[in-house]
Amino acid sequence: MTRRAESVVLTPGTCRICGCTERNACHIQVGNAEFVGCYWVDAGKTLCSNPECVAQVPLDELIYLGLEEKVAR
Repeated sequence: MTRRAESVVLTPGTCRICGCTERNACHIQVGNAEFVGCYWVDAGKTLCSNPECVAQVPLDELIYLGLEEKVAR
């Protein structure tokens, strides 16, 4: 996964971290072999559910989004 530059303008429908979109979603491995597509975790559709993306967002913003419990696991 490639981290995007900090100066990127937030575009609804594009992840601010990895740049994935609804048409080109991340494939996240669940369990031993199953892969699922990511989904949006914020109302603005600028952060996908890929754990590598969520880990790049400051904790105070995750708390605001209600994701602190998912990160703490």
